[in-house]
Amino acid sequence: MGTTAHEFPWLDGLTIGQVLAETARKFPMREALVFSQSSVRMNYTEFAGAVRGVAKGLLALGIKPGEHVGIWATNLPEWVLLQYGAASIGVVLVTINPAYRPFELRYTLEQSDVVALCLTDEFKSSNFYAIFGETCPEIAQAHDGKISCASFPKLRYAIAIKPNAPEGYLAWNAMIEVGRKIADSELDAIANKLNASDVINIQYTSGTTGFPKAAMLTHRNILMNGWYITGCQNVSENDRMC
Repeated sequence: MGTTAHEFPWLDGLTIGQVLAETARKFPMREALVFSQSSVRMNYTEFAGAVRGVAKGLLALGIKPGEHVGIWATNLPEWVLLQYGAASIGVVLVTINPAYRPFELRYTLEQSDVVALCLTDEFKSSNFYAIFGETCPEIAQAHDGKISCASFPKLRYAIAIKPNAPEGYLAWNAMIEVGRKIADSELDAIANKLNASDVINIQYTSGTTGFPKAAMLTHRNILMNGWYITGCQNVSENDRMC
């Protein structure tokens, strides 16, 4: 991107999807994402293609612009792909703290109106499948991730990011596969209707005296924050961030 703190932000007024498309056009072969633990290494062309695959997967599940999808996971490549994929079709990503216990997860799912939850397997001593099973016992009777949970009436899908999940979950790769039936034209038609002022993330603040509060962020909030932070640090397109 190559910025200074005083330069006019070219991305002001654009959506996250538009900024990714422009970056992939400018730097198609430059590395965009490296995750050494699972040997994932993508340049911007590959990354943008993978993002479209996730977006199509969400659409194939019937998830519509404006609906909420939760991510309950540690740092994984799929986390980044879901952030961009959801944003590119106007789906709001709800980030859920991986340290949450059952009562905190229950509160977040009740409060955030997520229609799908993407989760990993474990974090430290927490087994996410066990915690979710305690929170939504109906997962035991689910098929291909389709659930009907009395406590969370809007929740329709539970998606396992990692392989070898218990019965009932929809596998991440299966979501990508079903998304192949979505035409590029359908994806682009949705993306063209989005606005930089649309809410695209709900992030829960860490509450000290009560439950966390939900902060709503738009495309512009996130992009401009990144622009000014990297500008103040003199970060350019030649730098790498961990």
